[in-house]
Amino acid sequence: PVLSPRTLTQKPASRTPAAVEAGAPVVAWIAGCSRQQEWTSVAIGVDIDGNKQVLTVLAGSTSEPLVCRNLVETLGDSIRLVITDGSLTLDDTIRLRWDAPPLVAHCRSAVRSSVIAHLQGEKRRWAAEQLQRIWSQDGPQAEAALKTVLANLRKGHPGAADRLERSLSATMVVDSLEVKS
Repeated sequence: PVLSPRTLTQKPASRTPAAVEAGAPVVAWIAGCSRQQEWTSVAIGVDIDGNKQVLTVLAGSTSEPLVCRNLVETLGDSIRLVITDGSLTLDDTIRLRWDAPPLVAHCRSAVRSSVIAHLQGEKRRWAAEQLQRIWSQDGPQAEAALKTVLANLRKGHPGAADRLERSLSATMVVDSLEVKS
């Protein structure tokens, strides 16, 4: 289908969780990556048995609304959790797609890379180590520790702080489900 800015804001009828058929993906992972300054975005689905399937591969970035719309359109009604690279455009597209969207989490590796991209030298190493250590923990201590790192970054590193703050709760979504990695 041809997508226009108007179709980006159109919602389908109310989303009611469908019964999950065998082989239907229940978790989706969506991210973009750049190689030689060319962006590619991918959606991968995982069914209840852990079997993975590529849902789509598209040219373009998850910061582009039309790419996000096409990515989200590949997700079926069986999806219960979407793990994204933390793109605001992608998260907004997911929320716009359904009246009751699936849970949205942010990939910790993608968030960590985005946060440390704002930093240099010793601060970069420190933040990378702190985030890795914190996200290897379970429970409310991890969220409290993230807030401490956030407060530290606010002192002189507003870009890194803003990026971490935007994904703070989204990086803890999977932990709240009490599911082991």
